[in-house]
Amino acid sequence: MSPRRVGIFGATGVVGRAMLTCLAESSWNDLQLRLFASPVSRGMTLSFRGENLPVEEMEFTVFENLDLAFFAVGAAFSRTWAPVARAAGCTVIDNSSAWRGEEGVPLVVPELNGAVLAEPHPLVANPNCSTIIGLMATGPLARAFGLRRMIVSTYQAVSGAGAAGLHELSAAMEAEQRGEEFRPQVFGDVIHHNLLPWIGEAAGNGWTDEELKMREESRKILNINDLEVFCTCVRVAVKRAHALSVHVELEEPTNRETLL
Repeated sequence: MSPRRVGIFGATGVVGRAMLTCLAESSWNDLQLRLFASPVSRGMTLSFRGENLPVEEMEFTVFENLDLAFFAVGAAFSRTWAPVARAAGCTVIDNSSAWRGEEGVPLVVPELNGAVLAEPHPLVANPNCSTIIGLMATGPLARAFGLRRMIVSTYQAVSGAGAAGLHELSAAMEAEQRGEEFRPQVFGDVIHHNLLPWIGEAAGNGWTDEELKMREESRKILNINDLEVFCTCVRVAVKRAHALSVHVELEEPTNRETLL
């Protein structure tokens, strides 16, 4: 039986609101939905299928009354609270980077490796957004012809930095219109009219952790441990919608007609 008591944690953020929209548009009709966020969101309500749901604050015992929790929160929150949820018998689907590399935790793109969920798992990790986009195209190629190497360039919208990123782009645009200097807080430079070839934190050897996610997550999802992945991540001055350029080297030859 499908879980009925469902919670979204981080419901007021960009990802949490997207989850809320997806659930509203789904055919899942018997769920009992609850929304959770930080105390900053105290008193807020969010619309769900014509009903205004209150945004609740987090409590230690809340997972005892939930079957399924969607985490649209940071890695630190997830590392702390996912074990608590699991101990209470609540399944967690986590959108952060906290558990993606953890052995025994499925990292799932349903269209590619959703079969791993045929067996129940108390914790499921969601890949990085750019990894999902890239593998939706290259995953079928890997299955059909084998995959040796991927060279990827990502062009990621400011929404990837959450609500703060969206606000910073808008604020920079407004400052320009007023003729005022703008000092960025979220990005390393003013993003308006700009491209920033750096996303995430330094991870050594000239890479950022955002770029290494593409390699490690792709290897796990495709089950190709020695897959070569070279990635450059660029932040672009648009609100939403990431774009990727992917060059692949396949194990077996093919042609355009076969691919189409």
